[in-house]
Amino acid sequence: MVHGRGLFIMIEQSLRRKIILGFIFIDIFISVLLGVTMYSYLIEMFIKDFRAHKLSIAKFISFSIDGDVHKKLNSVESIQTPEYQKYHSIIRYIFQSEETVKYIYTLNYQKESENFFYGVDGTVNQEDMVWVESPEFSYNFYVKNHMIHIEYGFDTYLENVDIPLENYKSLKLRSEKRGDHKVILQNEVEIVRIIQESPMRVIIQNDYLDKDHRILDKKIQFENKEVIFQFSFTEKNKPGSDPGADFIEKESTINKIKKIINTKTDFIDEEAVLNSYGHFMSAYSLIKDSNGEISGIVIVDIENSEIKEFKKKFTTVALIISCITFILTTFLSLILAGYFTSPLKLLTDAVEKLSLGNLETLVNLNSKDEFGRLAKSFNAMVNNLKIASEVQYNLISEITQLNDSLEKKVVERTNTIQMQSKELEKQIELAKKIQLSLLPKDTPDLSGAAISFRYQPMMGVGGDLLDFNYANKNDLFLFICDVSGHGVPAAFLATMVKMTVQDCFEKKLSPTRTITRISESLSGKMSKHFLSAIVCRLNLSTGELRFANAGHLPLILVRKDGFGKFISSRGRVINELFSPSCVEEQIQLEDGDKIILYTDGITEARSPKNEMLGEDRLLSIVIQNHHKEVEDLANIIFDEVLLFSQNKDGHFEDDITLLITEFRTKNDYEELYHDSFL
Repeated sequence: MVHGRGLFIMIEQSLRRKIILGFIFIDIFISVLLGVTMYSYLIEMFIKDFRAHKLSIAKFISFSIDGDVHKKLNSVESIQTPEYQKYHSIIRYIFQSEETVKYIYTLNYQKESENFFYGVDGTVNQEDMVWVESPEFSYNFYVKNHMIHIEYGFDTYLENVDIPLENYKSLKLRSEKRGDHKVILQNEVEIVRIIQESPMRVIIQNDYLDKDHRILDKKIQFENKEVIFQFSFTEKNKPGSDPGADFIEKESTINKIKKIINTKTDFIDEEAVLNSYGHFMSAYSLIKDSNGEISGIVIVDIENSEIKEFKKKFTTVALIISCITFILTTFLSLILAGYFTSPLKLLTDAVEKLSLGNLETLVNLNSKDEFGRLAKSFNAMVNNLKIASEVQYNLISEITQLNDSLEKKVVERTNTIQMQSKELEKQIELAKKIQLSLLPKDTPDLSGAAISFRYQPMMGVGGDLLDFNYANKNDLFLFICDVSGHGVPAAFLATMVKMTVQDCFEKKLSPTRTITRISESLSGKMSKHFLSAIVCRLNLSTGELRFANAGHLPLILVRKDGFGKFISSRGRVINELFSPSCVEEQIQLEDGDKIILYTDGITEARSPKNEMLGEDRLLSIVIQNHHKEVEDLANIIFDEVLLFSQNKDGHFEDDITLLITEFRTKNDYEELYHDSFL
């Protein structure tokens, strides 16, 4: 009897230990997996959204700048011009609303010399400031409350600073008073003597630097070699850089900017990169002139402390969540272990007594779970095998009934979800039919032009729209637009644009007036959306084409002899922040010339290697097939996009829209019609 009891205790302890250890291992795995998964996913999403937001800032500024005007901002006097003030106010507005942005400025690009010069600088000096720049490292300083403040990166230092450098031991800056003046020592070499604090006036190697003498180039000894430094002076409440001033940076940074210009693609660093002013994550967006040539670039220098802070905070949160999860699950494991072993002990005792011949043994276990049912079965077995058999049957029936009930609920829930899914598909299909009804049913048979178009939305519905209208025997109106975003919201805005455009066509409004009417009709309805558009009016008698571009991609003109080029015009995208500003341009078309309007779904189509089709490749396709009929040319372009992206099912990352028009003189059309009739 004693021996049996000891054996049971050993079995119980072993089983309890195994259950607890098993649950603890599972708890650790679940806690770590939950913390790591949450951390990895949220950090990735945060960085992705952070980079996309900062790049959109640079793009917004570049879209707002006229490249032809920007070229002329090349002297200190340019600061007083209305154009500079306009661009500067836009940059300052964005600068003040973005805490993590350190610098926003634009550069003019001189293609012949491959040099860069400052254009518009969003930094406004709070005090008179001296900038010390070299291709290796740069910093600036100013005097406030009789204290010298030195800025490098996102930090401001008082009097003394020790900065580690990439190719040098370190940069040690300190200030001291010599005689009546304060001097700044760079690695114990005097570089600046401040002889007047306000307005600031300094001496550098016996030359004055102040508001009348704004730039000095000096050779200064630094770690056993001479380095050329440029010292520049900017006044209080004025931009940090003068228009036309040289852009001095690390060679790696200059090469990166040139690469961005050569690839004609906006870019943002994936992480903080060391430039001459410190570690920054920089966003770059190209500025183009009216000919589509790159004339400059917008640069936004961003501190990645927000990413670091988010990682730090969420690391703590993930650890706390993991610890709480582990504690709770461990506590539950102990309860579950006791839940399993306590009833087992009662049952084992009863079996031991029954094995000794005690037929009066009963298990007093009132729980309603499996252990309770097992105890009832055991008691019934002792009293009567028949009753035990019936109890077993009842248990099986009960389990079957519960299973059937559960299956029924699963089927009902599945049917409900399927019905909701079908209803949603019907709504999207209805929206798709409505949007397709807005597209032209077919191309008209015109006496002076041939038209063909292609439309393929990314989703069931999209934000692209095209339209044309043959107002009378002389005028053919053409229209294409791209609403930001996809799906039903973008399609809704496109529907509103369609109604407005039809009204403008019927009233024979000019292209610029049509753009204005579209903006007026969408006022207060666009929220964070914006749209780009091109409106054309072709005189079928003379071949005169007048058009206005509201921030859309340039149209393509291909002559009958195969010469092709992009035609750009100044115009701002339609949005809630600014009123439209378009310039109406004019082109003279000859017999056989073609005009191609398209959306960025074509030029931004990506290959499996993540390369974009691009404007140059599109122009090459058009020129190679310029002799084709418009219908054939449209098919070729669409097929080339499919081939480039290796997209077999026709589902693209963006809406695909294309509108091709060929101008034909009346005699040419009659000859073509006569030949086709014969």
